[in-house]
Amino acid sequence: MNRKIFIAGGLVLLLIVDAVQKDAFKQCADFGDTCDVNLKHPCCDDSLKCAWSDSATEYQCLKRVLLGASCSDDEACMTIKFATCTSNGTCACSEKTFMIGPMLCSRLLGDTCDSNSECRVPNSECIDQKCQCKQKYFDASRAECENAYIGMPCRSSSYCHSNMENTQCVRYKCECSANYVLRNGSVCLSPLQCDSDSD
Repeated sequence: MNRKIFIAGGLVLLLIVDAVQKDAFKQCADFGDTCDVNLKHPCCDDSLKCAWSDSATEYQCLKRVLLGASCSDDEACMTIKFATCTSNGTCACSEKTFMIGPMLCSRLLGDTCDSNSECRVPNSECIDQKCQCKQKYFDASRAECENAYIGMPCRSSSYCHSNMENTQCVRYKCECSANYVLRNGSVCLSPLQCDSDSD
């Protein structure tokens, strides 16, 4: 009898330890549960996103939404950074941001930022706490960075020179600086300088 109790007790203990171990090793979270944003897959279901919940003051696995989806409050749109619920009851990018995909809002060029991840305009980054075009690109609008080129609009020679070597701003257009000539339609070189081994 004692042996049966001992075996049964040992079996129960093994089942408890097994359940605790499985729960301890489970890293992904289910809908509404607290999640760890540092994990590769913080939510067990791919239709969920680990996002900050203002109401719970923690990261939770929440339903992914698309811009334009119906909503009743801002929390319904919180899986998209910079999105809010409009008075029409749809998720949309908040003021001073714009849509660059069905699940992505971005700050505009010139807006304040804390990290590059906040500046989603292609070829932009956070420089001196402002979303700006990367070097060799210029702001064609508040939502577009284009490749720098000879003849692009400019405000000053430093603006041209920061994007292309040996250039200056003449009549609001970037041109080759004095004593430099345009080669291959895109680079300003000294007349004696080669731009490839074949020159």
